[in-house]
Amino acid sequence: MRTVHPARIRLAAWRAIVVAAAAGALTVVGASAVAPADGSANSQCASPVTPPAPRAAQDARRGLIVGLSTVLGVNGGQRACNLLAAARASGASELREDLDWTVVSPQRGVRNWTPFDRVVRQAAQWGLVVLPVLDGRPAWIRNAADRRRQFALLTADMAARYGPGGTFWRANPSLARSAPVWFELGNQPYVPGPNRMSALDYARLIVASVQAGRRANPAARFLTEATDVYQRRNGRAAYWVDDLFAARRNLGRYVDAFAVHPYANGPPAAYNPHNRRFQVGRVEDIHARIARHDRTPPPMWITELGWSTCIGQPGCVTLDQQAADITALFKLARTRWASYLRAVFIFSYTQPASLATPPGKRDGYGLVDANLRPKPALAAFQAAASRP
Repeated sequence: MRTVHPARIRLAAWRAIVVAAAAGALTVVGASAVAPADGSANSQCASPVTPPAPRAAQDARRGLIVGLSTVLGVNGGQRACNLLAAARASGASELREDLDWTVVSPQRGVRNWTPFDRVVRQAAQWGLVVLPVLDGRPAWIRNAADRRRQFALLTADMAARYGPGGTFWRANPSLARSAPVWFELGNQPYVPGPNRMSALDYARLIVASVQAGRRANPAARFLTEATDVYQRRNGRAAYWVDDLFAARRNLGRYVDAFAVHPYANGPPAAYNPHNRRFQVGRVEDIHARIARHDRTPPPMWITELGWSTCIGQPGCVTLDQQAADITALFKLARTRWASYLRAVFIFSYTQPASLATPPGKRDGYGLVDANLRPKPALAAFQAAASRP
């Protein structure tokens, strides 16, 4: 799964982009029409002649960053244009997008930036900043040490290209205001699967990659993945954060912020220590554990979180409950967690199913349904994003 401070300049004009629910279409009022994101030939969506100013507080210290997952990388042409117009209209300031290592480096020593260049360029044309998530594992990686070295090299190349003042922006100076400052290193490496890593290997990878990235672009900042309880390879349960700091006691020196994905089977609430798993409030426990290891703990970002309007599975919610959960999440982010939480990214804007309320849990996370009809969650997100 994947997963603001609004600009005052031309704000009224850009808020004129609305979702036309009755027709299942996106419309730009006073500009080119934005039709359904099916890419149909008669749809129109033109990038702004003058890119609007980015909304994000790029240093992540002047208000909550509000972001979305749109999976822009797998959507091209008309659909990509429509998604960008909709994301801008939603009030989001950033888009969390996969920078797939296997695509960038299909062979050792090869760099193919073309697919991600498109993502970054198109987002910047709409005044949206991309949060790149460097993830994946090419087949040519030999072992953990090779993975660590090659990931660090790629992190440096990524920061040098897309970070502030990077080569991509020098070639596209009119879009340079949307240069990413933040880069997320990995995606849930604690989850069993092809990208799984031990806490020891991931801590070593972070140190090597952040050192390389900072040398390549001192303005770049890096997010490290964090969670609470996870399962070690030997099957035993342990705390991921504790294992990270056990592997590298000075890890905090290399972490600009921690990224968490606190999915839950219930609504957001304060942390309940008697139910550690599957509650959004566990961000409090994760922060407390980080603070035990680091006297000046880095801030936290929620880079992926959502609720699915699926049917008949644990964690499914109604349309109204999805909206209520998003509202409650942002309230907690701006009150109880405000001292250390710097960003919230919702998964996701769209959903890939063919039904408005699909049976599959992964298919129900969208703020709009499969036909791009807005759910109540979209209005809840827009209201949250409009706050400073």
